Amino acid sequence: MYLALRVGSGGGAHFLRLAEPLSRLDGHVRVLWEGLAAVSVLAVLGAAIVSYFLARRHAHPLLELTRLAGAFARGDFAQRSLLQGKGEMATLARALNEMADSLSGLVARVARDKEELQTIMAR
Repeated sequence: MYLALRVGSGGGAHFLRLAEPLSRLDGHVRVLWEGLAAVSVLAVLGAAIVSYFLARRHAHPLLELTRLAGAFARGDFAQRSLLQGKGEMATLARALNEMADSLSGLVARVARDKEELQTIMAR
């Protein structure tokens, strides 16, 4: 690479000349690109790690509610969700807890009615 600048004015003008081999500049550019690539890889890796933990944190309430729904499907209405808060997951958890209370009462009532009917039929 070559650069020439005029220094001074009038009849006593001088020129400043600079020269640098391109191979040396290519080496500096290569080092900069390698550094940029390394920083980019570290940034992507860091973002992936942060994303993983955030996804797990946000998926945990959903997994708990799925477990709770599975317990209800098996007839275990004693299970309750402990989720608290104001978000959609907490609202769903409260609704599932209320549903479990209601279903538990209905199942107990049906059992009592069945018992009464069996007693009546046995006479």
